[in-house]
Formats: sequence, C-alpha cells, structure tokens
Amino acid sequence: MKPRAASGVVHGEVRLAYRDYGGDGTPVLLLHGLAGHMGEWDALAELLLPRHRVIAYDARAHGASERQPTDVSRAAYVRDVVAVIGQLLPDSGPVVLVGQSLGGHTAMLTAAAHPGLVRALILIEAGPDGPVPDLPGHIGKWLSSWPVPFASPSAAARFFGGSPAAAHAWASGLEPRDGGLHPRFDPALLTASVAELAHRNYWRTWDDVICAALVVRGDGGDMHPDEATSMASRRPGDTTLRVVRGAGHDVHLDRPELLHEVIDGFLTPWSYRYVGPAALLAAALQTGGGGARTIRSPADFDAWVREQPASELDEPFTFVVDMEGFLRLAPRRSEHVVCAGGGRVLGAGEVAFTRAAGVWMPRFVSNQSTGYCPDGMSWLPVAAALRRAGVAAYSDGFHHEVVFRRCERCQEHNIVREDDFVCVFCGAELPETWNVDAGDPMAPPGA
Repeated sequence: MKPRAASGVVHGEVRLAYRDYGGDGTPVLLLHGLAGHMGEWDALAELLLPRHRVIAYDARAHGASERQPTDVSRAAYVRDVVAVIGQLLPDSGPVVLVGQSLGGHTAMLTAAAHPGLVRALILIEAGPDGPVPDLPGHIGKWLSSWPVPFASPSAAARFFGGSPAAAHAWASGLEPRDGGLHPRFDPALLTASVAELAHRNYWRTWDDVICAALVVRGDGGDMHPDEATSMASRRPGDTTLRVVRGAGHDVHLDRPELLHEVIDGFLTPWSYRYVGPAALLAAALQTGGGGARTIRSPADFDAWVREQPASELDEPFTFVVDMEGFLRLAPRRSEHVVCAGGGRVLGAGEVAFTRAAGVWMPRFVSNQSTGYCPDGMSWLPVAAALRRAGVAAYSDGFHHEVVFRRCERCQEHNIVREDDFVCVFCGAELPETWNVDAGDPMAPPGA
C-alpha cells in the first residue's frame, strides 16, 4: 500500500500535511495523539481499505504540518478537522472519526460541535475525564527526558520501548538534522496543547455527542476502566466499550489487527451461518422456527413474557438475532439453528431476564452457541435487538463472552478459555482473530 501524494490542506495560518490511502466506501479520518504523526496509522489504514476511504493527517504543531502555529487551543484542533473534511471529503457525507489519546479528545470535541459531519465516533484510549492539573507538567517532563538527538533509529526505538511496532512508529516520527534524529515538534507547543485539560473536564461535551460511539481501551493502557464505564452509562445504547488484549496506550500500534476487528464489527455488523452438525440443520429446515417467537417491539416482548411461567423467566432462553435485526426467543435448550429456522444470524446465544423498577433488563446474556460460534462483536446487533424489544440493554458486552476459534491444523472448533489460544485437540496455536467459518464471505474479516 502506498498512500497518494498530498500537498496539504491550507486554512487560516496553517498547512496540514495528510496521507490519502484511497479506498472506497465509508470515509474514515484518523487522528493521532500528542507527539505522534500520521504514519502511525499505516498498518490500521491498510486493514480498513477494503471497505473504507481512509485519510490521516499530521495535527498542527506536529510532523510535516505547520510547526509553529500561534493557536494550539482545543478549538483550533477542531477547526483543523472541519477543514480537512471540507477540503478532502466535501461530497462524502458524514465521516467516521477515529482518534487515539489527544486525537480522540479532538474527535470527541468535533463530533459534539459538528454533529452533521460525523456519522460514528471511535475513541482509542481517550475520554472526557478531568481536570488533570499536573498534565502539562507531566508532558513537559516526559518530552524533556528524550535524549535528543538520537544517534540512530534503533537507539530511538530502544528509548521509546513498548511493542516493536510502537517503538518503530515513534522512532519513524523523528527527522534527521544537525547530526542526529530530532522530534518534529516544539515541546513547548505540545505542552500548551494540553493546558486546557488541566483545568476542566469534558463530560458535558460527551453528553452532546449524538452519533454512535465506540470506546476502546488497551488492557495495559492508561485509560481507567471507570471512565469508560461512565461514558457508557451517560449514553446508554449509543456507546460500546471494548478492551483489546495485549495492548497498551498505543492500541493502534500494539495490536492493529485486533483493533481492526473491533472497528469493523462496530461499523459493519457481521453475520454467521450455521457450522454445526448437518443433521440438526436438516431438522431445522423441516420444522421452520421450531416454536421461536420473533420480538419486533416492546408490545411483542410483553406478550411473550405473559405467556412464560414466572419460574422460567429467570432462566436462560435460547435466542438468535435474525438478519432483519430482530430478537427471536425459544425455550431453554432449544437448538439455535432451529430457533433461526436454519438461516443466517447476526447473533446467537442465551439470555435471561429480570425486572427492576418496572423495567425489563437482561440478567444474563452470552454468545454461547456452538452451532453458530458468533464472535464477541455480535454484541452490537444483540444490544440493538434488545432495545427494539424494549429491554434496557447496556454497553459493556456479554456477561459471559465465549471465544470461538477453529484450529488451522486439525480444523476442530475450540472454545478458548483464560486467553489460552492453544487447540485442545492437537496442541497447535490458535489465531487471535475469529476464523471459525473460513469460506463465508459475510463473516468477520479474520475468517
């Protein structure tokens, strides 16, 4: 992949260098974090290209963009996003904004202030919490600790540490001059760029975001889980939380393939065909829905509840989400393929309900279905189907998420337990991305 040559976006006092990766489909604009650069997105951009038009740019005061802008306020960074969209994507319709760290903060501010420009918001290790009084001092101390000039890219990579990809990306953001490698920014301007975060939080701004949002943390990152949980609770139904295994603050660098899986599942819900025993599929095709009830509205759900013995409502029911996005419920221990009438599904598993303060909500939801083996990202259509049924869903994902993988050596289906990606049948290593149905073009991209 070679990004198209780009001369830059010019507006006001600044020129913003950008990379146009090309691609067709929904436009995606990538915003890097403090002290970063647009090249950080190369690996993720390549993964996004089959379904999206992808652009990244160097923020003001960074990289190949205007190095000495007079304004580094949060509002100035937002104006840059608006200018990039207006000049590079004038006829594309609303875009997907993806931002990491300070870039995520900028994306959030843009989505709140310009809702007509943003169709979806993806925040990586970024949120509205604050104030953080010591942030400018912390950033200044960190930048002053860099042993500039670095003697070589390898010396820089050793200093930055982290994953090999992250260390390489940070080192590649340096420029050669004056006998060594130097940062492509003025440390004083970067410290000033975070000054506002020392004095306030942005929870009201977060409340003003009206588009769907995905909040991604690395399991070894800097974002506190409580911040992400609070973000979801303030926008129930419109905010999805995900955690990427084996990633720190630079999720896009540490695990680009897993981040892409999360993003792709958020933007383009996958569907699943039956992969279980053929005899069950044949029986399902003969019996149709097998007594399953399609729940298209709260009234449908209320009618279904009235038909159920009170003693059974607390027990798990079999469910699937059909291709129209509606919940289908069947008695406990029913086969999922029978519940689905043998067809494709957007999600499948088990669900139990409880009622509190006059509101029905899921007491337990899982993606346990060995017939369909859905990925954890199937939570998104499951949550949407629950909301259509009038059930108060939440955004944290399945209570019990089952991880299904197919062994590429012996072809057996596995359930991964305790993050041990080893086949229980032959001992081979299992892939970290979903791969159960390798021949299905509508399944998750890892397949």
